[in-house]
Amino acid sequence: MKKKRQKKINLLQRNKTGFSLIEVSIVVCIVVIIVSLGLPTLGFYRHMDITNELDTLYLTIAQLQHTALTSNTKQVLNIDVHNNAYHWNGQTHKLRSTVNFGSLPYAKGPPSSPTIPIHNPCTFHKNQVLFHPDGHIESGSVYMIALKSNFMYAICIGVTQVSFIRKYRYNQGWKQLS
Repeated sequence: MKKKRQKKINLLQRNKTGFSLIEVSIVVCIVVIIVSLGLPTLGFYRHMDITNELDTLYLTIAQLQHTALTSNTKQVLNIDVHNNAYHWNGQTHKLRSTVNFGSLPYAKGPPSSPTIPIHNPCTFHKNQVLFHPDGHIESGSVYMIALKSNFMYAICIGVTQVSFIRKYRYNQGWKQLS
């Protein structure tokens, strides 16, 4: 009887060295639930990155327009599409690594009347946004995309007597944001 009991104890001890299938399944389920809760937030962060970059460029353009008016001097904003940066008055802003100057392959522009496929992410002459002392801004568009997503935005200055800075979002068509 003592030998049988000793055998049972040895078998139980041998089985305790690993994890049971139920324990592993529970851990896998918990990991899957945690990951599935976190995935939608990645899209949210990409969306936030590109809207923050769009707003930063918008405010820079507005500031340069104001500076041209108040100082009665011409201002220039250089868009560097190859390095995903822009430069003005000795300052440089580099886009976040999740955002590029560019466009979606099927998108057409300009946003106010989208008829032509977009080939260049910056339509300003020589990739320079020119601000005149009277407040006029040369017309053109700058397009931005969020990498690994379908987010695309544009900042446009139209051909008008008074220069308006407009923001657009592309989602199977252009929608004006401001």
